[in-house]
Parts: sequence; C-alpha cells; structure tokens
Amino acid sequence: MDVFEYFKYAKRKGLTYDVIILDPPSFARNKKQTFSVAKDYHKLISQSLEILNPGGVIIASTNAANVSRQKFTEQIDKGFAGRSYQILNQYGLPADFAYNKKDESSNYLKVISMKVSK
Repeated sequence: MDVFEYFKYAKRKGLTYDVIILDPPSFARNKKQTFSVAKDYHKLISQSLEILNPGGVIIASTNAANVSRQKFTEQIDKGFAGRSYQILNQYGLPADFAYNKKDESSNYLKVISMKVSK
C-alpha cells in the first residue's frame, strides 16, 4: 500500500503509534503521484504526525545522495510546521564505510530520531 494511502486509512480507523520509522526510496512514482525526498519528505513528516501518539518518536531516514543534511533537516522542519520536537540522535554512515570528506554527497546516509513534544 502506498504510504500516503496508509496514512489516510490509519487516520480513518483511529490507528495511532508510539514510533514511526520513515525510510522512503529517494524517488518513486505511482499512477497518482511522484515522490522525491528532496521535494516531498516534509509530507511524510506532517502526515505521520497525524497518527503519532503524544510524546511519540519519529525516526527519519534517507540515503538520497542529492540531499544534504541541511536540506534534509529543512524538509523535517517544514513537515513539523512549527510544532516542537527534540532531536534524540543523528546518524550517518558507520565508521567502517569510507566516504570522500570533500564531497558531502558521498556521505549519503542521514538518520534523525526525534521525540515530538506533547
């Protein structure tokens, strides 16, 4: 099921969660829409907030090399639309993965866990 369809279904059925993990493909297309982490990640955040329990945790992840950590954080902030959250942890590639320190796109993995304020 398309995640955006699932969000609608969960909301209709009154389903809520303590933890939501968001790890979409960098780019996807279906019959109805196109999804790009660079342009649309904020929609995942905002719609997941509608089914997250108060004080819940969102783990946001992407391996999109074309999205910098700053751009990823901006998408997250846009999705929260002014709601408060606390960053619990931030991760990138593990130490045993070599990447070019002069080329930020080679450090493609970005994972941020956040606790949403009640």
